[in-house]
Amino acid sequence: LAHGTLERALRAAVAALREDGTLGPEGGPSGDADEAAVRDRLRSATLAATEGAFAATERDLELPDGPTWRRARGAELRAIARLVRSDAFLTPGRWPVRFERAFETEAFGLRLRGVVDRVDVGAHDAELVDYKLGVSAPRGVPDRHGRGAHDLQLPLYLEVAAPEVVPERSQVRARYLSVRGATTVRTLDREGGDADRAFLSALAAEARDRAGRGAWPVRPDARREACRTCALGPVCRVGPRIDRKPADTSPDRSDR
Repeated sequence: LAHGTLERALRAAVAALREDGTLGPEGGPSGDADEAAVRDRLRSATLAATEGAFAATERDLELPDGPTWRRARGAELRAIARLVRSDAFLTPGRWPVRFERAFETEAFGLRLRGVVDRVDVGAHDAELVDYKLGVSAPRGVPDRHGRGAHDLQLPLYLEVAAPEVVPERSQVRARYLSVRGATTVRTLDREGGDADRAFLSALAAEARDRAGRGAWPVRPDARREACRTCALGPVCRVGPRIDRKPADTSPDRSDR
């Protein structure tokens, strides 16, 4: 809901400011216009379009118009408006030019596809923005020993998505923008990218190997923090219930 609302509202605001000549075709202000003033106008236009964008997204999602939703609706709208008003919503020097930009390509020996929520472009660089509902960054992917937390999405944005969605820029960074927190919760640029590429390469190699063998064991992190929000506990093949079972479950056991 938040993603759809933000896409519609910001797209409409950008189109309106381009139509009246405030924004140029490349995204930035036309002529010698003051960037801060134009950014404020873009923010105001986005806020003005938010209610209609929210209603349209509600219809698309076929949300029930019951008393429970009517009570929650105002809070959701206020959270989106708070984000749009925040300094984190628009980065100085960069302007939204593409929305819900899909990509599909071959990388790390796999066919990968996805969608970038927003692409902001500056004079010499670009920024890929991913909206997150939570107030903190995703936990990340554990290593093969179940330890650590390696972010997966932002490195993939830089290594895989960026050449597809913003090929005209070599300097690119990516960030998570929290809707409820109205702040940037993680930013990544290409500095130190070798470690990210090494992790992605190893993860892809493991995925190819497991796909070839048809082996996909359930493997949460060592502290099983991921299990706290998993709805499949009663049928899961790991966890305390399974740990208590004997290791040998073969049918010829003498005590069966």
